[in-house]
Amino acid sequence: MSGPDVLALGALVLALVGYAVLAWLVLHTRPGTGWRTPPVETAATAASRDGRLWALDRVVAGHLTARDPSTALAVQLRGLADRRLVLRHDVRWDTDPARTARLLGAETVALIDARPPRRMTLAQIDAVLRRIEDL
Repeated sequence: MSGPDVLALGALVLALVGYAVLAWLVLHTRPGTGWRTPPVETAATAASRDGRLWALDRVVAGHLTARDPSTALAVQLRGLADRRLVLRHDVRWDTDPARTARLLGAETVALIDARPPRRMTLAQIDAVLRRIEDL
C-alpha cells in the first residue's frame, strides 16, 4: 500500500469510528434529558388521583386562569382553615371571627374573605396555606 492509500484507509476508519460513536450517543441518551412537553391530563389519569386533591388542583388552576376570580378558592381555603381551627383551638370561623382573625392573622382573613374575591398569586395562596398549617 502506498502513502495515499494508507491515508484514505485511515480517514475511512476514522469516519466509521466517528459514526459509531455518534450512533451510540444517540441510542444511549437517558430519558430524563432534553425537552419534554408536560403530560396531557386525561379522564383516566385524573380519576386515578385522589379525588379531593384533583378537585383542589382544578380550583387553583381555575382561579389562576379565570378572567374574573370566583369564590371557589376562598370557599376551599375557608373550609380548610375552619377545620384546622376547630381541631386545634375549638374555634369556628363563623361563631368567633375576632379570635379567628387573631389566630390566622388579619391579612390572611382579608385575603380569604375579600368581596368581590381578589385574584391571589401562587405566593399568596402558599402563604395562606402555610399560615393555616401553622395553626
